[in-house]
Amino acid sequence: MGMKENYGIHRVIAPYGSVPQAARLLNNAPRLLNQKEVLIDVHTLQLDSTSMRDLRTYRGYDDGVRDEILKIVEKSGKMQNPRTGSGGVFVGKVREIGSERADFPHRVGDEVISLVSLTAVPLHLESVGEIHGDQVAVRGTAVFFPCYHLAKVPDDFSASVALAALDISSLVPQVERIMDFPDGSYCFQKFFIIGCGKAGVTAAALLRDRGGCPTTIAAVDFSENQLATMKELGYVGDVFNRNLLGQLDATDAGKMLEFAHGVVGEFGFDVVINCVNVPGTEAASVIAARPGGTVIFFSMATNFQRAVLSTDAIGKDVRLLMGAGIAKDQDRAMLDLLRKDKKLRSYFEALCKR
Repeated sequence: MGMKENYGIHRVIAPYGSVPQAARLLNNAPRLLNQKEVLIDVHTLQLDSTSMRDLRTYRGYDDGVRDEILKIVEKSGKMQNPRTGSGGVFVGKVREIGSERADFPHRVGDEVISLVSLTAVPLHLESVGEIHGDQVAVRGTAVFFPCYHLAKVPDDFSASVALAALDISSLVPQVERIMDFPDGSYCFQKFFIIGCGKAGVTAAALLRDRGGCPTTIAAVDFSENQLATMKELGYVGDVFNRNLLGQLDATDAGKMLEFAHGVVGEFGFDVVINCVNVPGTEAASVIAARPGGTVIFFSMATNFQRAVLSTDAIGKDVRLLMGAGIAKDQDRAMLDLLRKDKKLRSYFEALCKR
């Protein structure tokens, strides 16, 4: 058995030689094709916010979204929205473990959540059921390879809450990495969150729990409901408890600039975290940052070319970071944050009841 099987390249039908995430078509046969694979009975998909927003725009009501999900998986062998390029994660139970997977940390019957995008996972669907928010009930089979990561559903969380949280869990360690310089010589003080969905709320909760470093956190969103939730949670506001929430269209760079200047002055924010699910917000994110500051794009709606080219178009030297889908110990970091922050946990629990 060769090294390609570790990365699932043997399951790629087209284009030949690519990794599963970059493939147009995967072999999604719901059986072991070699003994390095693991089969998982999938019962729920957590679609990423960008993809679900697109599906609802494209197909409208739940029946149309269900049909579209089935068509996408039937056509490509995985759940990858052809318009957004994004997917999500899933929860299911381990069905079968290949004999060459002695290193696999889970047992048959364990309920697990994928920490790898659905865009990279061979998926066979028998049916698609009810839709609650971004979560979709399904009956199907996923194929996992040695390079992919899974997290066991913890005993102190429901599967739906753990799924919603772990869907964006790589955000936590990635934000932690940029909160301070490695040598501790400078403490970031001014943060700006664009988008007040679950990723934006999680980022605000994490930044608020920074200990002795004085912190200003501002946030904007187009939705009054999202802003009201952020305000109710109390994560946003500086040490003087000013109201730093704004209802803005994040594609409007001019309005974003005005807001940023109104909050922190002409210099700009130290760190901008983009968590929106709509395209066209790259320039607004860059324009709100200070020279030498950092912009994290934790959004599947991000266009890399627009993000890069906006820096020279605006004439601002900033560090651009693309939020990675995987980060070391992301599941532990996210769940520990929820255990520690009761308000954040209640937010996720309420999210899963809608």
